[in-house]
Amino acid sequence: MKTYIWCTFRVEGVHYWPKAHNCLVHPHRHLFHFKVRMSVKHGDREVEFIALKNELKCMVSSDILPGITVTLSCEQIGKTVLSYLIRNYGEDREYVVEVSEDGENGAEVFYP
Repeated sequence: MKTYIWCTFRVEGVHYWPKAHNCLVHPHRHLFHFKVRMSVKHGDREVEFIALKNELKCMVSSDILPGITVTLSCEQIGKTVLSYLIRNYGEDREYVVEVSEDGENGAEVFYP
């Protein structure tokens, strides 16, 4: 049996895709939705999911989407969050990071 915890949060951000040939080439705002799932080693709040949510929201707001325009895709944002999780919670867990633009379209990254 495996046990997982998950948390969700949202962070406002502005991004653009410089190689696009449409409106995506211009900076535009999104409310990025995150869902993060990670395996835990026991079912007695080994990792408190509310604390994890606050930690990740703070990290994303300050390090990934710090109120300036970025050129990151949902996939790249997800990989950055995943790298943070592996660095801080270890390689011996399973992770899924979901990132979407406005809760409509997005990407998922998995580890391992």
